[in-house]
Amino acid sequence: MFKSIRLRESLAKRLYRVISIIVLLTSVFGYAPPPPVAALPSGFVDTSLRVVSKPTAITFTPDNRMLVTSQPGRLLVFDLNGNYLASPAIDLTAKVCDNIERGLVGVAVDPNFTTNNYIYLFYTFDKHNTKNTADPDCPTDTFTIDPVNRVSRFTLNANSTINPNSEVVIVDNLSSTGGFHNSGNLEFGPDGYLYISAGEASIALRAQQNFNLAGKILRVATDGTPAPGNMYASDPNGRRCGDPAGVPSGSGPCKEIYAFGLRNPFRFAFKPGTSTFYINDVGWDSYEEISLGQAGANYGWPCREGAHPRPGPVLSVCNPLPPNMVDPIFEYQHGVTYTVPGTTVNNCNAITGGAFVPTGLWPGYDNVYLFSDYVCNHIFALRSNGSGGFIAEDFAAVPPGPTDLIFGPYGSTQALYYTRRSPDGEIRRIVYSTGPFAVLTADKNSGVAPLTVTFSAQGSSGTAPLKYDWNFGDGTVITNTTTVTRTHTYTVSGTYTATLVVRDNANNASSPASLVIQVGNTAPMATIQAPANNSAYAVGSTIQLVGSATDGQSAASTLQLSFDVLLWHLDEQNPAGQHTHPLMSTNPVTSPNGTITTTLPMPEPEGFRATRYSYLEVQFTATDPQGLSTVVTRTIQPLRTYLTFETKPLGLQLDVGDVELTGPTTLISWPNYEFEVTVPLTQTGWVFNHWADGGPANRTILTPASAFTYTANFRCSLDCHWLPIIAR
Repeated sequence: MFKSIRLRESLAKRLYRVISIIVLLTSVFGYAPPPPVAALPSGFVDTSLRVVSKPTAITFTPDNRMLVTSQPGRLLVFDLNGNYLASPAIDLTAKVCDNIERGLVGVAVDPNFTTNNYIYLFYTFDKHNTKNTADPDCPTDTFTIDPVNRVSRFTLNANSTINPNSEVVIVDNLSSTGGFHNSGNLEFGPDGYLYISAGEASIALRAQQNFNLAGKILRVATDGTPAPGNMYASDPNGRRCGDPAGVPSGSGPCKEIYAFGLRNPFRFAFKPGTSTFYINDVGWDSYEEISLGQAGANYGWPCREGAHPRPGPVLSVCNPLPPNMVDPIFEYQHGVTYTVPGTTVNNCNAITGGAFVPTGLWPGYDNVYLFSDYVCNHIFALRSNGSGGFIAEDFAAVPPGPTDLIFGPYGSTQALYYTRRSPDGEIRRIVYSTGPFAVLTADKNSGVAPLTVTFSAQGSSGTAPLKYDWNFGDGTVITNTTTVTRTHTYTVSGTYTATLVVRDNANNASSPASLVIQVGNTAPMATIQAPANNSAYAVGSTIQLVGSATDGQSAASTLQLSFDVLLWHLDEQNPAGQHTHPLMSTNPVTSPNGTITTTLPMPEPEGFRATRYSYLEVQFTATDPQGLSTVVTRTIQPLRTYLTFETKPLGLQLDVGDVELTGPTTLISWPNYEFEVTVPLTQTGWVFNHWADGGPANRTILTPASAFTYTANFRCSLDCHWLPIIAR
């Protein structure tokens, strides 16, 4: 999702920084209790519907089926209680690249679904067939064999399955060069056209260029043809740049473009019954922003971030500065503690989901825009400040990693559904109710018999005093109690469904909440055999990952095994902003002996601000046939070396990677990390002359294995005679 910039321009320094999906990593043996229930305003209840691996987007069909995309490439279908109707409806993993921010990331339902059964999926297509068993990651930055993003139409059958042959590609060859800033949100507007968010794919300049589709909002018909009224729909030189038959030749503007100048428009949402929509654009170094969707708007990236000029070299697309850039309607700064109505919030650094509250649904929230932040784990409510602007107030502190928000059906009304990614993935639902509401949790959900489980109704709501009806699923029923927790022992192996019903002071009963308890089954034992903990590697080195697992009840050959690798980013200048970036995920597979092996290239750092403390975290997951999982982790370190940058005379400026410095300054780098150095050719009284080790003023350096000093020599300019002799 999330935060990196790559400026590909001959004299531009390379700026590369990522704020990405946050994953709170713990070694989990067997069952982990559900995340704490969100802190919500009175009358609201947040409950878990289903644990789902790597959910990315969620939507609903008119017949109340819930569609959830998972990053590896599976479309899952549930009923409104989180029960599987199809798992999956379609499996595209064989042709989906899901490394970094790629994958199956967007879904939309056709406005005429009741008659045509069409749905639309946004996924990263392995166009050049580069995936293989040994290296499931697709390449980045090759410009020749990188995968591409595409939007396809499928037919969803009444039994919640999809025939792969029903696929019709409608928009193709959207850039996924670097794997970052993939975007992929799909929404139908009230005009019947499909709106698509496309990130700039790690090459910031593209957002300002009209001859590509990167860094844009696109608007197309259901067959992918550009919609009338788009910026270049009537341009005689315009092209259908997303044509599945191939990108037309030439450099004419792309007719699909509706708006541009965006970095990573991760989510956008329409206000019900109107053409108004808000765009959540994930920021780079300083600001997250919400912008009003407008035809022809230029939101300014990379010339600026939010409403603020972007520091650093002036880019070609920003010289001269584009006119009439559109300010966001709301922005918030990274690394700042905010006191918003309702709470104090720290470290909000990555905007994600957004949804408007339908009129008449929640008292006091008509048409309020809700948005989530992945890093600080909050949902906020955006309200008018009464003077033409907006303020954000706290709505909910939620479990880690919210990604997508949408209002969907719930009984005779609607509820807010959201997906989250950390640590294991989940679909959750927030309901407003004046009646009783049951919440059921347990300290464990599996183990050998006899198994003692402590159940809790903590978080249940209703007009006090509340009473609780417990049914443990093995014939034991306890009703009309006032005890919030109950302990029960299961003596016979089997699978049991425990339920809780809550009654208020008028004896109104809630809908039942339930949990499945597996007795006689334990989670697998998992081990990472390689690499050794805290092993260190140079950039580009091949790292072999080996994991194995056994299980007390099931054969090793029946266990589903997978690896996930994360890059922990720890920024020296913003220690509170630590976050992770997903590097690699393997699909769960079985192995005859319960052991799997894969490889991983050691990545580059995310700029010099993250070289000192950043590292990799390897997760190995083993899941038994009954669905119990164990996750174990291991740390991988980069090799590190010291690079010193001097200037003669002292104190002159150099731009090194993402750092502006004066000589002499020593930086930590990772061997084989390639970065750009830019020298301002003229500085007060001085003109660049030469590097002591040779090379042009603006150069690319490949970090050596051992410490090295780079010295930029300057000569006195014609006007330096006035400088003191000591300076000359």
